[in-house]
Amino acid sequence: MALREVAERIKANPRVPVLVVGYSDPRGSAEANMTLSRLRARVVADALIANGVPTRRIRVIYRGATPGFESLESRRVEVRVDRGQR
Repeated sequence: MALREVAERIKANPRVPVLVVGYSDPRGSAEANMTLSRLRARVVADALIANGVPTRRIRVIYRGATPGFESLESRRVEVRVDRGQR
């Protein structure tokens, strides 16, 4: 799903907070992976904001490497309904 469509769905539900979570694969140092996952999440959050989602509704976190995954799936950003999980 394209970020523009995700942003439209988020805007259609104005009471729903949004969680943007960045990940990386395990290659490289832990520090580099945290930085990469943070940057990935920030780019997606910025795109949602550029498409009209209010900044106050978005919480950004980053997880670094995804243990056990070395494929493209581990290099991802998830956009979720935020129910307060950390």
